[in-house]
Amino acid sequence: AKEREQQLKDEITLRRDEVAADRMVIEKLRGERETIIELHEQMAGNEAKLREQKMAIIGVFEHEFSRLKVNLEAAEVRLQKESQKWEDEIARVQQQEMEALKQCCDMAEQHVKELRNEIAALRSR
Repeated sequence: AKEREQQLKDEITLRRDEVAADRMVIEKLRGERETIIELHEQMAGNEAKLREQKMAIIGVFEHEFSRLKVNLEAAEVRLQKESQKWEDEIARVQQQEMEALKQCCDMAEQHVKELRNEIAALRSR
């Protein structure tokens, strides 16, 4: 009976040790679970910050793109005006050259007429 009692005491001690070991494992798992929850919350916070930063960067790029687009359109307008100005200047210079050439031709014709008249006058003498 004493032996049986000792076996039962040993069995109880063994079970208590197992329960204590199980409790330690459970506490360790609870601590790991809390750590995982904290890490998950940190990750969620980091993801939110990254989304905000991404949206801010996209906003900056959109603003810069819009500004550059406006500048490009203004430059295209200036280029068109400048191009038209040079085309008008080329046309004006060509017109002046044509007028000068016509004057030269008119003067040459007049000179030829005068020379013909002089030649005719010299022949008639």
